[in-house]
Amino acid sequence: MKLSSKLNEIHKLNIVGDFFGITNNTNNRTTIANIISSKIKIQKLEDLELFKEEIKKLKTSFLFTTSNDSVVVATDKSLVQLKQLINKLVVGSKVLVDVGLTIKPITKEHSISIQLSNTNNLENIITDISALNKYINQVITHKDIDGELTINNWENGSYWLDLSLKSAQAVTLISTIAWSSTVIAKKYMEVEIFNQQAKSYMTKNESLQDLKEGQKKLIQAMIDAEANYIYDENIKSKESAAHKNDYIERLKGTIKMFSEQIQKGAEVHPSLMEPEKSTNLFPDFANIGKIESKIKQIAE
Repeated sequence: MKLSSKLNEIHKLNIVGDFFGITNNTNNRTTIANIISSKIKIQKLEDLELFKEEIKKLKTSFLFTTSNDSVVVATDKSLVQLKQLINKLVVGSKVLVDVGLTIKPITKEHSISIQLSNTNNLENIITDISALNKYINQVITHKDIDGELTINNWENGSYWLDLSLKSAQAVTLISTIAWSSTVIAKKYMEVEIFNQQAKSYMTKNESLQDLKEGQKKLIQAMIDAEANYIYDENIKSKESAAHKNDYIERLKGTIKMFSEQIQKGAEVHPSLMEPEKSTNLFPDFANIGKIESKIKQIAE
């Protein structure tokens, strides 16, 4: 089922409206209403393969063992946790409905596909999508790029997001950022492996800390160099130093974001509609170990 269809179904469920009406009473008691209709909505959410982890936990609660439409229960720690779980579903549904209101008709040209890291945790999914929205938008709206981010599709059960970027320049920019981010992610992974090995033969914590500080500076220098390279390759109009520096800082943030996503297992690919000259600009995630910086030399 396409993302737009899923979001339309969530909108019709009206999760935000009357989902498990909770009222705090006197004498440390709480009334929970609309149980029957809310359980039907939860089943429909489950059929849409959304919020799996939250629904699984909710189904172990007393709400799914009672046949009553309302109950009065003690306001204890377990109820507080249950209310937090219900609130996650309400907030998560609202976020997805709000996203649905911004979706535009499908545009297959100038698109990319992003596979999110595999997780059933609602908060992680929302955080990842929000990060993609923020950090892609902040770099593709430059006048030389003329991009605009819209959602084409969300592949059912596989966490694949199809995103339209509007312009060929935006696809090229994101491909370059994805390549640089893969280089940085690879370095992070190499550093982590080295540090694990170093613990066995470095006796002083100070020495290991000094090593980590040096590695941190090296990676930041790599990010700085990659951001400047991306700017030079993609931005051709003359800008003031202030505008240039601001955009380079945005590029650094986007590189870091994609690097973090890649380390968690995310991938960035061109859509099937993109020409071969564009697809070749994207990194091969099946061979991350072979990905090298496109900058001729970065001093290490």
